[in-house]
Amino acid sequence: MKHDDNLHASMGHFEAALSKRKLTLTEPALTTLLLAIGRSRQDDTAIALTAAIATRSGAAVRVMCATEAHEADPADIVAATVATLRHKVGAASDVAAVVVPLTGQPHQQILAAARASSASLLVVPTVHGGDIGEHGDETLSATVDALLAETPLPLLLVRHRHDDVDDLLKEIVVAATLNAEHSIDATRWALRLVRNGGEITLLGVADQDTVVEAARLLGDQLDPALLREEALKRAEQKNIGGLASALQLRARELKLDAVVDVRAGRPAAIIAALGDEKHCIVCLGRGPDRYAPSHHHTVDVILRAHHPVLVV
Repeated sequence: MKHDDNLHASMGHFEAALSKRKLTLTEPALTTLLLAIGRSRQDDTAIALTAAIATRSGAAVRVMCATEAHEADPADIVAATVATLRHKVGAASDVAAVVVPLTGQPHQQILAAARASSASLLVVPTVHGGDIGEHGDETLSATVDALLAETPLPLLLVRHRHDDVDDLLKEIVVAATLNAEHSIDATRWALRLVRNGGEITLLGVADQDTVVEAARLLGDQLDPALLREEALKRAEQKNIGGLASALQLRARELKLDAVVDVRAGRPAAIIAALGDEKHCIVCLGRGPDRYAPSHHHTVDVILRAHHPVLVV
C-alpha cells in the first residue's frame, strides 16, 4: 500500500475517519461482456482488451456488429472476431456471437444485443463505425452519443489502438469529482478490472473555472483565501475523503496499491492527461442528466484521452 505524505491528504483521511458515513466497496458482478465491434482500426484493441478482461474474470463474451441499412451483412466479421477471441481466451471464457435478430439504428441494435445477452459491460470502439484518424477529437459518433444517453450499463470506450492491453489493466484512474455521487460505482468497477497487484489512483480535481465564476458572482462576499490553490485542494480532499478511505481499506484487503491524487485546474484536461501518463484505463461516474455540465466534462475526457475510458 502506498501512503501519501502530503499534509492535505493526511488531513483528508483524518476527516474521513471522523465521518459518520461508513462506505463499503464491493466489486460488481461481471458475468457477460458484450463486444460491439465497429469495423474500424480500433477493433483490434477492443478485441484484445475484451479478451484480457474475460480471461481474468471468467466472464462470457458475446460479439455483435451493428450495421446501417446500406452496409453488408457483418456475419463473416463477427465469426472471425469470435474465432480470434476463442484463440486468445482458450477455456477461460465462453465466447459466441449474439444470435438474436438486430434491427433499427446501430445503438438500438447494440442495446437489443445487450438485453438479449444479459450483458454486464459493453466494450465499444469509438468512433463507432469509423476510424479515429478520420474524426480526431471532433466526435464520439452518433452511436456512442446515444449509448451514453440511453443505457445504464457501463461502457468501456476504446478510441485509440494499443499494442499491450495488459498494461492498461495494471493501473486504473478513477475520476472522483466529475459526478461525485456516481464515483462510488466507478471505483467499484476499477476494483473489478484492475490487475492482481495493480494500482488504483483516486483523482480529485477542484474546478478552478467554477471557482472563478463563483468569485465573480459573489465579489466581496467571498474570502479570497478560499480561492488559493492549496485551499481548493484541501476542500477537494475533504470532499472525497470518505471514498478514499473506503478504497484504501478495500485495496489493502485485495493486496492492491491505492493512491489519492488531488489537484486544482480544469478537470477534463487533468483527468485525460493522467490516464495517458499512466497508460491506463480511466473510470468515470455518469449522471442521468445529459444536459448537466458534468456530462459535457465526461464527453470532453473521452475526446481528449488516448487511453480507454470506462463510463459507469
